[in-house]
Amino acid sequence: VANIPFALLRPADGKILLERARLGYLPSTSFYRALMQRPLFAEPPRLLAIGDAVYPEPWGALPTARAEAWAVSRIFDGSTALVGREATESRFRDAYRGYNIYHFATHGHLSGVLASTDSALLLTRGAADDGRLTATEISRLDLSRSHLTVLSACETAVSTSVGSASLGSISAAFLAAGTPAVIGSQWQVSDDSTAALMMDFYGSFLDLGAAAALRSAQLAVRRDKRWRHPFFWAAFVLYGWDK
Repeated sequence: VANIPFALLRPADGKILLERARLGYLPSTSFYRALMQRPLFAEPPRLLAIGDAVYPEPWGALPTARAEAWAVSRIFDGSTALVGREATESRFRDAYRGYNIYHFATHGHLSGVLASTDSALLLTRGAADDGRLTATEISRLDLSRSHLTVLSACETAVSTSVGSASLGSISAAFLAAGTPAVIGSQWQVSDDSTAALMMDFYGSFLDLGAAAALRSAQLAVRRDKRWRHPFFWAAFVLYGWDK
């Protein structure tokens, strides 16, 4: 069920759900209760963007993702972009506590059912790390004072597990680390349309909140004749708290 793009469901009136309301996913009622008990932090938004790392073969460069990371880092005062050779796991670990919004414009690697915790965001390999920020490593971070994580990468919200598993190993790892809201993708996404969607999202995020801003951005991309097909805009979903 977690991998169903509910935004595309079409009730009897003929309109898809995205046209009717903003949408969000919650892993469980216990997670919702924990969110309701979470302290509210009034710090202004400070965004850390990670984009277009140096990838090993067969992963190719993401030039639009680099531009995306630079662009979103200019939206809020006191924000930073780590791109190219600077986009290492060590640099992220050293810096992340100074920020409360995290934006990853990078490759996502989805592992199988038997190794779902090995799913990872691919970063630049450094002297002290392997360039794979895995779901297990993410879940051990302290993101308790964060507002939002945006995963502008492929398949970051795909559930690879069965039974009591999470909504998607990478997205769920950020929730487990303390992020109250995560935007992830349910399939491989287009570089160009994703960059356009993300810029539109941040343009209204502070005014509308995460879920409504995501809906607005998806509708905007959908109106572009180049990207009308749901492939280009329906992959992204919000998990967690819409505040």
